Amino acid sequence: KCRSSSSVMVPDNDKWATAARVALWLLEKVKIETDGMSLSIGVGPNKLLARLVSSINKPNGVTVVRPGLSYVRNLLKHTKLLTVPGFMGKLGRQILDTLNLSYDATVDSLSCSKNHKTLMAAF
Repeated sequence: KCRSSSSVMVPDNDKWATAARVALWLLEKVKIETDGMSLSIGVGPNKLLARLVSSINKPNGVTVVRPGLSYVRNLLKHTKLLTVPGFMGKLGRQILDTLNLSYDATVDSLSCSKNHKTLMAAF
């Protein structure tokens, strides 16, 4: 059995779908009670992932990333390093410079063992 909410079909018995429904309800509630104010919501297995995905469907969107390696890997393939909370500072720039990565590099680009060795030697 599925429910439709703002053109999203979600199964009734799935906690992630329930979170998506609550987020969609919250979007509507904020829009109505604030005369059109918008917000974007990310739902994830932890705060960092939720924050990362909240910017994907802007404005007025809900993005859900489920726990599990395949979901997270797919997300990291497309997440720019400088969008990771806390990575815009001096240390983030030092890491990019040390690894000779561009400022639009993705989180996935940090995963090769050569980069791990380089970082361990530099820091």
